[in-house]
Amino acid sequence: AGGIAQVDDQGVPFACEGENYSSGDCFLSTTDEGIAAARAFCPLERLESLVSLKPTRKEAFLLFLEACLEPQAFSTLESFYNEEVRRRCFGSDGDVLEADYLVSQLEKAGGLVWKKAWVTTEEGKRFADQVRRVPEKKI
Repeated sequence: AGGIAQVDDQGVPFACEGENYSSGDCFLSTTDEGIAAARAFCPLERLESLVSLKPTRKEAFLLFLEACLEPQAFSTLESFYNEEVRRRCFGSDGDVLEADYLVSQLEKAGGLVWKKAWVTTEEGKRFADQVRRVPEKKI
């Protein structure tokens, strides 16, 4: 898919023929496209994408990341959500979302992990810290 290119020992791209390929004559290097694809899997990138796609849910995502700095049972998160967060998080159609949606999205993005309880990952901690340090732009 263009993520890796064959290069000579000086890093200059060239094409190796299938049967003429020799490990001593051909080297592989990650292309710019490969670097971009690898970055897309980085939890910090996925969390940023999640929040930028759902800006009205940013505060709820951050509150869940912060709540799980200490391991939390889902029932505790659900209660926390229903009591503290629910009114802050609306879907694009105006529907109120459920706690399991937020947990699922944060898990897929690499911000939460299940370790016999929900726990914020190191990347989730860094992301929440970075977002909290950047002041909101006023229009």
